[in-house]
Amino acid sequence: FSVSPASTAFLDSESLGPVDAIYMQSYAGGSPIPLRSFTSLTSPDRVYIGLCPETNCESTLTPQHAAAMVNAHGLGGAHLWRLNSDNWEYELEEQREIYELLHA
Repeated sequence: FSVSPASTAFLDSESLGPVDAIYMQSYAGGSPIPLRSFTSLTSPDRVYIGLCPETNCESTLTPQHAAAMVNAHGLGGAHLWRLNSDNWEYELEEQREIYELLHA
């Protein structure tokens, strides 16, 4: 069971108890929630940083920054979405890059 909350308004350690994974949103649709808002409520290895692999994504993390956050904070990993837009070649390269950074 996973969640991808847009805010932490109703989250606490009890409500996150049955959650296997928290997928952080990192672009339009999710407010910028500090990582510590989740890692203070649950084990960091249940938290996955979000990456938007599309071109022209505003306020998103680079693969390098996301991989550094995963490694520095012991996060579960990264998740990507929107894998089928008109610019799939670019998206595929972004996916390949984050995979290589996390599995180096």
